[in-house]
Amino acid sequence: MSAQRCTPCAAGSYSLGSGLRFDQWDAIPDGFTSLASYMEPGPPGEDGQACTNSSWNPQGVYLESNRDDCTVSLIYAVRLEKQGSVSFTYQYPDNNIFFEFYVQNEQCQEMTQADDQKWIKVTGSGDWDTHMVALKSGTNILYWRTTGILVGRKMVKPVLLRNIQIEGVAYTSECFPCRPGWFSPALGSSSCQPCPRGTSSGKGASACTACPDHYYSHEGWAECKTQVMYRWVEPKICVEEAAGAVALPPSGPVLGYEYKWWNVLPSNMKTSCFNVANAKCDDMNGWEVAGDHIRSGAGGTDNDYLILNLHVPGFKVPTSLAGMTGSEFGRITFDFETICSSDCELYFMMDVNRKSTTVVESWEGSQKRQSYTHIMTHNASARRYAGDMVKLYSVGVTNVLGGVASSCRACSSSCVPCPAGFYIDQGTNRCRECRPGTHLAGRHTYGQEACLACGPASRSDKEHSLCYSDCSFSLTSNNHSLTFDLSALSALGKRAAVCTDNVTDLSAKEDRGDQEPFVNSVNSFICQSTIIPADGRGFRTALASQSISLADTFLGATVDSVLSGVNAKPVLFPMRSTDVPDINFFYRSSQATASCDQGRSSVITVRCNPGKPERGELA
Repeated sequence: MSAQRCTPCAAGSYSLGSGLRFDQWDAIPDGFTSLASYMEPGPPGEDGQACTNSSWNPQGVYLESNRDDCTVSLIYAVRLEKQGSVSFTYQYPDNNIFFEFYVQNEQCQEMTQADDQKWIKVTGSGDWDTHMVALKSGTNILYWRTTGILVGRKMVKPVLLRNIQIEGVAYTSECFPCRPGWFSPALGSSSCQPCPRGTSSGKGASACTACPDHYYSHEGWAECKTQVMYRWVEPKICVEEAAGAVALPPSGPVLGYEYKWWNVLPSNMKTSCFNVANAKCDDMNGWEVAGDHIRSGAGGTDNDYLILNLHVPGFKVPTSLAGMTGSEFGRITFDFETICSSDCELYFMMDVNRKSTTVVESWEGSQKRQSYTHIMTHNASARRYAGDMVKLYSVGVTNVLGGVASSCRACSSSCVPCPAGFYIDQGTNRCRECRPGTHLAGRHTYGQEACLACGPASRSDKEHSLCYSDCSFSLTSNNHSLTFDLSALSALGKRAAVCTDNVTDLSAKEDRGDQEPFVNSVNSFICQSTIIPADGRGFRTALASQSISLADTFLGATVDSVLSGVNAKPVLFPMRSTDVPDINFFYRSSQATASCDQGRSSVITVRCNPGKPERGELA
């Protein structure tokens, strides 16, 4: 500025002239600010303390958002001399975080934006997308804001930002060094080039350095990797433990195989390694077959995600089990163990119709061999696992479209599927309808024991697919017969509750045709959605997310405080009089979560005061 002339950037650096680019995130660059607050207003002073440690975190080649339920804003103010734009590359795989981008002027007034400009579009796991917004001349205050929603979850996958570029500034007063793995060989460069294969470079390089002998690299790598690897010839006939035995020379990655049943990877499975900050990871095998198990490979860094993906095209429920309780389409069961030398975590994840990926369950640290089962409640999915050292012994998925026969299923004498609500008689091998007051709740229809009795004060529907209450209840207490007419609360006995997400609808509406139905909807006895109000935080519409069922199955209604292992906990609602006991409606949902590994249970307690005029009063 003192000389009032332009100076070319030195080799190993670059500038955009009237533009700014931020693509190195060893630290939050000068001019950026990260501010955190809690979504729900609380007592004075508590909000700031709860979110003190929440911020956008630099991770070398990208910036990572918070993983908690705080609202964190990344803010950058810039003055444009002419109309310009801002663009950024991002990864947004988890819609349990709300991610928005908006612009304010110097009076802190939010500039008008369409919904698809403000609410960022969800990406696939590991995929990057670019978002661009036009900017007016003058002062522009840019906000990248995230809010995590934690409901029955241990964590959310963060938003990742990289390559923020702003056009329209008056001048640039500094040159930016090339990032590791890139270089600029001449003065006055406007960009850097990736190092070619077989070379590497550090930060601010003007040239790339060739890899030493027996080392290799791919384009844009910051360091070279050994490519020499020694293994014993199979079948192994050498005895390493014998005195004077020759040892194998040191290798690169430590990989071993013991082929037994997992000799090849099934065609519907894929393995990969993912780490935004570690390009070397892309060419590694995420998982390897190893005889009686398949196991995660040797990662290059502590932050590598070693992914095993199982694609399931869909599910088809047997005709006789159609409409069954709990909307179960199929199950996935796998045996596994984890062996961790330091901090590591195994994730079991699922995406439905390629929309968004969610964590179903996770396990931290070393885990002994165990079995896990997950019930599928949607009709398309993919599975992923990641960890330090995981051995996966077996995987089984039921009711898969196009699947092969893994076992025999009993059938009627003509081997025609029984109608809904019918079982196969063991003596005659003919289809017989379940008795009144029973329902089919198992995953088989052979024998009368497949028809399970409904709970107290409940009856089965015509298809014997579920039990429900007709909202009348009778009991004898203190030598008096009491009859309750609960028809005013008829929803207690029906699957009448519907919860629907709309946050995915806002962010992914471009991905669906006009006629394609929106599938993130739950129909149940009781359901729950997380609601972000329309007012108070600048949201244009109220947002609903994480719709879940709390009650797939009606267990029954009784004055007892415990039914089928579910406790109504009457101590929470002490009775004022013992003349008329409370009635407890018991429900259960079989869908397991990280907090509720046996599923959820719900109880609705109805209290009647017959001393009130007319027909009494219900609470």
